[in-house]
Amino acid sequence: MTLEYGREYRTYFHIGQSWGVNESTAYRIIRKIEDTLIKMS
Repeated sequence: MTLEYGREYRTYFHIGQSWGVNESTAYRIIRKIEDTLIKMS
């Protein structure tokens, strides 16, 4: 999900639809991964 968001800048709604989750769930997952990547750098 995070890679799709970063590469294509699709909306959380559309990413959620692709992965079968709610928009809010997609948002939480993507933000968590992005925050983790930022802390690692």
